[in-house]
Amino acid sequence: MLPCLILAGCGTGEADEPVQAAELARSPLPAPRADIPAPKAAPDAAPDAATRPDPEAAIEIPDPDDPVVLLKPSELLTVSVQDWVHGLAEKIAIRDLVGSATWFDSEFVGRDAFGSPPAGQSNLPLDAVRERYEPEGFGMVDGAGFLAGLDRRIGSWRRVLQSEWRVTQAEFQADEVVRWGKVHLHVRLTGMTASGGRADYDGRLIARVERGEAGWKFSRLEAVDVKSSRKRDPLFVDVSRATGISHEGIRYGQPGNDSDAWNGVASGDFDGDGRYDIFVPSSERNFLYRNRGDGSFDEVAAESGVLGEGGGTGALFFDVDNDGDQDLVVGHVGALGAERELVGDTAHLYRNDGGGNFDDVTADSGLDVAQVSYSLTALDYDGDGFLDLFMCGYGRMDVARNNSWIESTNGSPNRLMRNVDGLRFVDVTAAAGLDDWRWSYQAAAADYDLDGHIDLYVANNFGSNRLYHNLGDGTFEDVAGKLGVAERGNSMAVSWGDMNNDGRLDLFVAGPTSVTGERVMKRVRRGGREAMADDLLNLASGNSLFFGTKSGGFARAPRGYGGAGAGWVWSSALADLDLDGALDIFCVNGFVTGDLPQDT
Repeated sequence: MLPCLILAGCGTGEADEPVQAAELARSPLPAPRADIPAPKAAPDAAPDAATRPDPEAAIEIPDPDDPVVLLKPSELLTVSVQDWVHGLAEKIAIRDLVGSATWFDSEFVGRDAFGSPPAGQSNLPLDAVRERYEPEGFGMVDGAGFLAGLDRRIGSWRRVLQSEWRVTQAEFQADEVVRWGKVHLHVRLTGMTASGGRADYDGRLIARVERGEAGWKFSRLEAVDVKSSRKRDPLFVDVSRATGISHEGIRYGQPGNDSDAWNGVASGDFDGDGRYDIFVPSSERNFLYRNRGDGSFDEVAAESGVLGEGGGTGALFFDVDNDGDQDLVVGHVGALGAERELVGDTAHLYRNDGGGNFDDVTADSGLDVAQVSYSLTALDYDGDGFLDLFMCGYGRMDVARNNSWIESTNGSPNRLMRNVDGLRFVDVTAAAGLDDWRWSYQAAAADYDLDGHIDLYVANNFGSNRLYHNLGDGTFEDVAGKLGVAERGNSMAVSWGDMNNDGRLDLFVAGPTSVTGERVMKRVRRGGREAMADDLLNLASGNSLFFGTKSGGFARAPRGYGGAGAGWVWSSALADLDLDGALDIFCVNGFVTGDLPQDT
């Protein structure tokens, strides 16, 4: 699954200056291929002639008269169609348009949702272009014409990076034998252009599918919403090998790597030369890359004293003792014993001597407590001038699974470690009101209400998130429910930032998107269980964005503003990547689940 970059200016509907005719002609679409055959029909796949759309008329795809509404049979049918649609996506990924023809009925009629020219274009930062479409103006085509339009879309790409066709909703005619249905499709195509840039296509389509002896076939297709963008030159180029920071371990699932990986990364100027260096823990050992200032790095973990042992997770550079240099704290996963007691390795504190050399002072730091630490957050919660440390505990799936998908409470404990004069850390979790055993992935600290005290948002998996309001007396109060940001679901990451440039902090919460989960919950909702379905829908709805309000609360942005369909997001970062004055969102995606790619 591709990482996702969500540019703040894209898809918001704001008008930009139109691109001139010369720009329109800069990357013309190729002519359609002549080797795409007309689709072949299954012997009994064609509907009655009276149901065939007139090629000169509007395409109508009626709802089934008596649709299958029971969850189990409907889902089985939907899975069958989804697997069939995914087969088409795989053909398109390798640009086998000849083989794709078998997905279309011989009398297919549909809109040219891929090859039709845009109704207008507008400029985006960094020479990117957004293309606007009016689906009702798309031409009517048969199966060969539809695939020819698809060829015009992707034929000039150097490589297809992503071909994703997902069934988001489906209903089937409840006859003695289910022969046809109405399906809603979300199509996402991403490719590398001939010049190394990027092209994206995002389309919402509605299709009539019919099942005969040869299986499912598309017979009609209508375009509902289509958008695309392209950038002639690449925004980022992978230089990890060239700069000396490339290290490849054993791929997941291969001998020697059959368990979960616990990795992180930290960046800071550890040697005081004014350049950012990079620290990467791993299951094998730690890596410290010193920035040479010429675009390359040297790996210096051993000579700098931070080689450590494997199993490192979240890491942070920060000045623990206020002596002007960057110290390093590295979390470790530890382990849970037979009675669920914490055993195994602890977090490690490496104190910087000011010259870029580190001493492991964990034993005297107070951090030598077995802790399943997935991520670390530095904050001065008590305002004494020394940065304290919040450690997200999460849990160990290899020892005990979560005890609930809705509100799990059997994770590992979070910890708030108070920094005492830069000399040691003391566990003040319970006294501060932060004692919690939820499966916490990440936390982010900020003074969201501008009262002078640093607050803390904690993103939890398998349950509700927490917004801990700092009361200024060393304690916190959870106000997530009161302010509408509890966001029960599978949250993985959280970031604070001013996304709409109004001077107030907004809240971005990242999590996985499950099209199947959304589809199931929407059907449950239609079955009269609205409250339960709405609650569970958050488990599958992906990212959420909450805008800070003048009253000190939050207002949820409409779905999609935070890249709701960005994928299975594990972590995220906010930055103005295209230098347009607005924060963008970068999401790191990916998941391994079933045997098929569409299972993610």
